[in-house]
Amino acid sequence: MVVAMSPGQSGHCGQSINIHYHGKWINIHYSGKSASTKIVDTCPGCGGDGIDVSLATSKKFAELCSFGGVSHQM
Repeated sequence: MVVAMSPGQSGHCGQSINIHYHGKWINIHYSGKSASTKIVDTCPGCGGDGIDVSLATSKKFAELCSFGGVSHQM
């Protein structure tokens, strides 16, 4: 499972992910479930502390839709 981080979190103006974050793993928590995901890209359309998760990751948490209340930590 993989994830893309917002430009503010990735630290590289949204053009490519900062070397310090690329390849690192984060834990995502939502509605009592959690998943470990690998940071592989930057998500220019994600604001603030938003993340863009892979299809496999989203299926672990909910039906295919946009949902809020997700937290993550390195």
